[in-house]
Amino acid sequence: MLQGYLSAADIIAALQIMCWPDADREMKQHFCAAAIPEGRGQSLMKMTFPHMGTAHVGVKTILEQLGHEVVMPPRVSSETVNLGAKYSPETACFPLKITLGNFLQVLQEHPDTEAVLMVGGAGPCRLGYYFRTQQDILADLGYDDLEWVVIEPPQGNFREMLERLKGLAKGCSLLDIISALRLGWRKMVAMDELIRAAHRVRPREVRRGSTSHLLRTAASEIEAASELGAVEEVHQSMHKRMQGLIGKGESRDVVRIAMVGEIYLTLEPGANLHVEEALGHMGAEIQRTIMITDWVRDNVLLDFLPWNNRGEDKKEAAKPYLNHFVGGEGQDSVGSTALLADEVDGVVHLMPFTCMPEIVAQSVMPEVIHDFDIPVLTLVFDEHTARAGMLTRLEAFVDLLRRRRVRDRHSPAS
Repeated sequence: MLQGYLSAADIIAALQIMCWPDADREMKQHFCAAAIPEGRGQSLMKMTFPHMGTAHVGVKTILEQLGHEVVMPPRVSSETVNLGAKYSPETACFPLKITLGNFLQVLQEHPDTEAVLMVGGAGPCRLGYYFRTQQDILADLGYDDLEWVVIEPPQGNFREMLERLKGLAKGCSLLDIISALRLGWRKMVAMDELIRAAHRVRPREVRRGSTSHLLRTAASEIEAASELGAVEEVHQSMHKRMQGLIGKGESRDVVRIAMVGEIYLTLEPGANLHVEEALGHMGAEIQRTIMITDWVRDNVLLDFLPWNNRGEDKKEAAKPYLNHFVGGEGQDSVGSTALLADEVDGVVHLMPFTCMPEIVAQSVMPEVIHDFDIPVLTLVFDEHTARAGMLTRLEAFVDLLRRRRVRDRHSPAS
């Protein structure tokens, strides 16, 4: 039985088992008899959690593998936004309103839901206060007996994260937990790789919408896969099929656009009005600077390791304009824009209305634009944002990038 907490060696070994399929057999046997100690924590529960891109494909699997019943809310839509905005403070962050809408959609259809899984945060970003605000709102609406399971970046305190994990995995052996995490992780990795492939294929597809349709099919099949081999089989099959969607011998005037900004708005298509799909159909190849697996790896899996220096390149590139952490992805938005200026034709910066970190980033973007001669389009979203207006701005931006490319091609310097 485990006494207290895992050693640093045990933690690293556990991460190896989860992230690398060919982990040493002896390493796995090291955990076979280990069980989570009895103590505080919830028994098996009927749970829900909000959508954020394709994160649900892995998170739902992990919770179900640990023995919980998971009730997923409908995909984010205008109904979700309106419902969340109805009960939220007017000046609250847009992601708070949407995730509250997700919770309400589930609770209205499944009032016997026992627990809510939510992420927390640290620093100036208000993400860390979301669950407190939502907890009070739902209690006022009569949902005052919900268990709240809040997963926060460990910030070097891996013990605290283990305590939270014990609450979700009561009665499971450590090997069971690691197996669940491995399967969920591999699903998220597979989806991120297919999303990156879709960014390249979509502006070159022969039949409009075929890439998005195949991506949705892939998400359904990967979510249904029950073992690592099945996940890999679906991943390889879908990747091959996606490459077949590209037109043969056709010349496409494809522009490259980097996508930066607040993580929830960047990852959740229902929140950003499917901006990536819209740009792809306009002939733009997207290079998204935030993926769900990148965030989990940097802020959860490797956060407690003293030698974790991932993301330092973004911080270094942002230093001349923003030399300190301002919360959320504010500093990363600036750094990514500077880093990718020579690789892309333009940058689309996504931010929720009233998002302080991204407002700070937006305030220094003019200097980055001037120094790197890179066009940046900032799109601000809240419950009043209309898709028609967004599409008009995107069309004008893509046209601008194409005209700049023609200008540069014919300029004397080129």
